[in-house]
Amino acid sequence: MTAETIYTNKSLTNAIYSGTGTFTGVTGSSNVQSFTGPGTWTKPTAAYTMVRVECIGGGGGGSPASGGGGGAFVYGQFPFGSYAGPQTVTVAATGGAAGATGANGTASVFGPGTPGTFGLTGPAGSGATAVAGGGGGGMTTAGGPVAVTAGAPGGGTGSGTTGNTGSIHATFFGGGGGAGPTAAGGSSVWGGGGGGGAVSGTAGPSIFGGAGGGFGAAGTAPGGGGGSAGAGARGSVRVITF
Repeated sequence: MTAETIYTNKSLTNAIYSGTGTFTGVTGSSNVQSFTGPGTWTKPTAAYTMVRVECIGGGGGGSPASGGGGGAFVYGQFPFGSYAGPQTVTVAATGGAAGATGANGTASVFGPGTPGTFGLTGPAGSGATAVAGGGGGGMTTAGGPVAVTAGAPGGGTGSGTTGNTGSIHATFFGGGGGAGPTAAGGSSVWGGGGGGGAVSGTAGPSIFGGAGGGFGAAGTAPGGGGGSAGAGARGSVRVITF
């Protein structure tokens, strides 16, 4: 899928991004390109100053009993002059599939994928097993092994009893942990919520990312973990030039 330009040369009235197309304390114009599938970021011809990149990884798939982990949200700001031309964007069309063991989601990548080379990667959530929820994506790595370790650092822990919210940076950036059979999915603020277990069916919410799925339901894009027996949601990449 190619990029969709949401708005171009729009005056910014209100440098804190609100998630709805506005900043605080900045004046001038902007260009936003949003990706829900693979594509190419086209460097604007106007003389901008900064490029803000936002990536959310795909959510993990659920098992018949447990929910998948949500994808992490990662952002970075780079000087406009760092880019000589177009950059490749990788976003999987779907999240992790549901199954006897849910599939892991796929990371969302802008350019080279690492901040040192002016790229960025949004880690994915992991899939669920028969008895445990998937780990939520961490700040730099995918969700860890289910019910054993969290996605490190910052991802929500998949658990046989609870779907935990991510800790430290994960409160705002990591994905919510998927739930075990009797628990609710973990929540996130910027990443995807964790999927709910088969008994409780309660999905993990997210304020700016996608919610996890409930029993039998897919996660909501971007980044929501699949509920028990549900698929994870795709991730996304958004590039804001200002």
